[in-house]
Amino acid sequence: YSIQPEERLWMAVIGQALRDTLSYDRRIRDEALTWLKTETRDLNFVCEVSGLKVQKVIDASKFLEELGPREGVVYLKRIFERTQDEVTNDRGDNQD
Repeated sequence: YSIQPEERLWMAVIGQALRDTLSYDRRIRDEALTWLKTETRDLNFVCEVSGLKVQKVIDASKFLEELGPREGVVYLKRIFERTQDEVTNDRGDNQD
């Protein structure tokens, strides 16, 4: 399984939204959490076209909210490193 450019683009959208959950700007953080924590048509679409499971994205956003910005940065960095390794190896198991 090879990751398509469109999937990478939509993965980047999810990635930015997850990073925004760690913003010290309350407005940015709240907007990101509102979008990521509820299974909406938009979130379902972005997850579908990025090849990510919507429930995993929702769970990650809730966990990041609990961790807060300082601890969340470390957690998110590990997620992105693991996902990037899986993408660059074309193993296609970044959905689990």
